[in-house]
Amino acid sequence: MLEGSNGAASTFFLIVWLIIVGIMGWNIWTGYFLNVLLITDIRIFDIEQMGFFRRKSSSFRIDHIQNVSVTQTGILQTLLNFGTVHFETAGENINLIAAYIARPNDIKKLIDDMQDGELARSQEVHLHESSLDRIAPVSSRAREGAATPLGTFVDKGL
Repeated sequence: MLEGSNGAASTFFLIVWLIIVGIMGWNIWTGYFLNVLLITDIRIFDIEQMGFFRRKSSSFRIDHIQNVSVTQTGILQTLLNFGTVHFETAGENINLIAAYIARPNDIKKLIDDMQDGELARSQEVHLHESSLDRIAPVSSRAREGAATPLGTFVDKGL
């Protein structure tokens, strides 16, 4: 090792530098492996590790999403196909920004397709009376006003 006080100072700064690099590496590792963006057919969940002992989780329904936008800045994000996905929701300014997401345009397309499918299914139920049988089959007696286990079905002519 080095001689005298110069060696002790070098050792001290080396240990401090290793501790700082270790903390930064731990923070990067936990951010990469413990941050989760989970998309289901009903909800989006975001779990974000904020520090060593703090975690933030949020979720919202897919039908509350007003806008999904993708940002890819720089040549590196474009070539490696990762970027930031912005989810804007209706209501209380609950917006989600998911950074460093692989294939962000595929995520946007998935959400758009899910919303379009939900909209088409909703319109099908409201526009076509015959689709009621596929969703909740009801016997012809129940359509005429007979009692069913869930109550009385009355056709209002909608």
